[in-house]
Amino acid sequence: MFTLLALFSLAFLGSANGNWPVGNDDSYEGLKFYEMNLECNDALSECEHRFSGHFSPVKGLPLTTDHVLEYTKDPYELKFGAKVATLGLKVRFDQDDPSETFHFCSELTEDKALPVIGLYHGKWTLCLENDFSGLTIPADCTAPVAVSKIVGRFTDEKLAGQQVLYCMPS
Repeated sequence: MFTLLALFSLAFLGSANGNWPVGNDDSYEGLKFYEMNLECNDALSECEHRFSGHFSPVKGLPLTTDHVLEYTKDPYELKFGAKVATLGLKVRFDQDDPSETFHFCSELTEDKALPVIGLYHGKWTLCLENDFSGLTIPADCTAPVAVSKIVGRFTDEKLAGQQVLYCMPS
């Protein structure tokens, strides 16, 4: 089974300040950066984006990560959901002041025997924040809303994960 721990610190991976590197260091080859536009109503007061990502951290073991981010302007609210393999997380943020920054992380761990890879120890960290300092924002993202991060590893394999910048449509 898995244990769910909520972390409100930057202890494990730090914040999303800085895009994940592409190329050069092969220890980061399983980490990808994406920019996604939210789909909104005409008033831009309610928005969401849903997508599935696919990766294979262990040869012969393809996994899917499902993401959903929902944004409401008034009252300000963010809802974030993510599912990696069989581990899932849903969080909701309500703030009186949407300009106030936040950083939220949750750590998921799992130990069990799997037929394809044998004894498995997985550790995944899922984060959501609205602090964009140090992050290179692409020119077509004129209004960033949040950035999510899912990163982990299976047993002694390389890191795998996704960093996603969610933007209001232009």
